[in-house]
Amino acid sequence: MRFGTRAAIFGLSVIAAIGIGGYGMASLVLDDDVPEAAEEFFDAWADGDLEKAARLTTDPDAALIALKAYKDRTHLTSVELTARNVDGQHVPFTVTAHIAAQGAKATWAYDSALDVRANTSLGERVVWEPAIVHPELGDREGYTVEVVPTAPPVTVVDRHGEVLDPQEKSPLSRIVRQLQDRYALKTGTPSLDVRLAPLSGESEDGATVTHLLKGRAATIRTTIDPAVQRSAEAAVADRPGASAIAIQPSTGEVLAVASPVTSEMNPALEGVEAPGSVFEIVTAAALLEGRAVTPSSPVACPDTAVVAGTRFTNPKLSSAAEGGTFRDIFASTCDTGFVGLADKLAPRALSDTAKDVFGLGLDWQTGVTTADGSVPELSGADKAAAAIGRGEVRLNVLNLASITATVKDGTFKQPLFVNAKVIGSTRAKAQRSLPGPITQQLRDMMRLNATHGTGAQSMTGLSGTFGSMAGVAEQGPGQGNHVWFTAFRGDLAVAAVTGDNGQGVAAGDITRAILDAHR
Repeated sequence: MRFGTRAAIFGLSVIAAIGIGGYGMASLVLDDDVPEAAEEFFDAWADGDLEKAARLTTDPDAALIALKAYKDRTHLTSVELTARNVDGQHVPFTVTAHIAAQGAKATWAYDSALDVRANTSLGERVVWEPAIVHPELGDREGYTVEVVPTAPPVTVVDRHGEVLDPQEKSPLSRIVRQLQDRYALKTGTPSLDVRLAPLSGESEDGATVTHLLKGRAATIRTTIDPAVQRSAEAAVADRPGASAIAIQPSTGEVLAVASPVTSEMNPALEGVEAPGSVFEIVTAAALLEGRAVTPSSPVACPDTAVVAGTRFTNPKLSSAAEGGTFRDIFASTCDTGFVGLADKLAPRALSDTAKDVFGLGLDWQTGVTTADGSVPELSGADKAAAAIGRGEVRLNVLNLASITATVKDGTFKQPLFVNAKVIGSTRAKAQRSLPGPITQQLRDMMRLNATHGTGAQSMTGLSGTFGSMAGVAEQGPGQGNHVWFTAFRGDLAVAAVTGDNGQGVAAGDITRAILDAHR
């Protein structure tokens, strides 16, 4: 692209708009006295054709390395070059660099200069010097300039705007740190600084050339309810290994998380284990929807049941439920009754119900790291074990709270710790809801558990709409059992797990304390 002749004719400065090239839309502004070699060099650099620009210099190899490093290390999107006050073969010019890094955009303008001299064999060439890229590089061989984004300060707050405790011993500490690491740049803007850096490798403490952009602090609003959170923390505080989760069924928003702070991970969210009898909520849904039973169907509750040589017994949980119907064995957490019904389930009924209705095993996008449950397709004794939450069924407290929330609301609402827009991923959705009559039957059965069954000791005295389910999960030889409890009341679903105290009261008491805090 030549401008010298045109400029000479009209006696004007010339502006050239370069089409889409290495930087996208780029431009250069040239004085009418710019030497031809400089003109072509500016043209190629602005257009992103760095190899051509380098060939127009006296040291093509060094020039190409420097120009590429500048483009890559400054996060350049486009560049404008404006020649000013040309003095023969000496060409001062202004660089206007447009930069975008980690969601932040800035424009960086500064002055530089180059010289042109004749080469006997190649004609005019730009005399290559690192200072052409930036004057600060003039006496620093092997250096470039780079734009360094610095993440903004991040404050994580609860649903009411109060700051959440990020300290190591806080039950929410891991959640706060994950949110800070993941979403700082979605809710704030990083600062951008230009620093000197080696051409090869990275420098942590390069001299600062200039400050391009002051960052904007980030505030991440979570779904945590401070009153519910305080009650959850207090409820598990004196119970080593206990965990609890509270969810708002109508939205799926997580209102509280309390779990051991000494673990390497958050067991309420990331751990999984066989949940035991509380999984009978899902099994009951599959049996009712498949018309294998109705709540009033007669079902026995023997002391033991044997399937394919595997012996099953009932958990030692207190229950005043009497009678011989399906609703009664649910209320009394009768594992042997469910084992006897396992053969009435179609081969995929349990796994399909778990996934398609309750969202287990889907890719949950909660905002933090979670394990999302697993219920494989099984047969024989394995299917019988799965029907009572043993064997290969894997859940955590978050999954169980979500199961209960789904029963209460009627539709799976994937749990969330922050607004879905902040996460930027599609929220997991179950394929279908349970039919309304089946959902109501499950709610009624959970209410019976809470009033006359294994949940009654913890749920007594409540009013309004509520229900529960209690269960024991065996942990293997030499290990104490885990007691699980889950309940809903109004627009709150809670799940808790503790070590076995013989009656399962501790998990129920944790759940009740959290329910009472949400009125």
